[in-house]
Amino acid sequence: MYGGAGAPNAEIGYHDFRWSGYDSNASTRQVYDRQLTLPRKRDVNFGVTAVSIFAAQEQQLEALQRHHEGQRQQLTYMRQTLESSQHQLSRLRMDVSAIPSPQQMGELKEVIQTLEIDLREARNNLQVQTVQSKMKEEQDLYTDEGVRWYCADCSFLNHPLMTLCEKCSIPRARSAS
Repeated sequence: MYGGAGAPNAEIGYHDFRWSGYDSNASTRQVYDRQLTLPRKRDVNFGVTAVSIFAAQEQQLEALQRHHEGQRQQLTYMRQTLESSQHQLSRLRMDVSAIPSPQQMGELKEVIQTLEIDLREARNNLQVQTVQSKMKEEQDLYTDEGVRWYCADCSFLNHPLMTLCEKCSIPRARSAS
């Protein structure tokens, strides 16, 4: 519904829309207005470009999440194996009737040491991959389109052509020049 306040604002490139609602908690009916802003389409390809960017970003995010989840599962498995081996070793130490041979103790210690090393390496690799993926995301892949911007509300890194945050739909804050 377009009204006086709903006329296009050519300066910013937004349309204003009015919405009225009823507050059921009040003792009397109260009507209030809230302005919503939506981006204006400047050309026909804007929607197609935005959709393709969103789709590519979603695919990248899903792939990173799957890889990250696989790494976490591997770390969990290694922790469980390490704890099991340590528990078995401590149980063998406490059981007087079944004193393990020095050879068995040495084998268990070696297994524990190799698992600890593997766990440390996997944790370091996961941290390095996480840092590298963050650095790669922060690189400006679209240098001819402008600088990417962070949402002030949710700190999501947005595409330079977007005027609303892709995650929380908050309008892009205008920098004071």
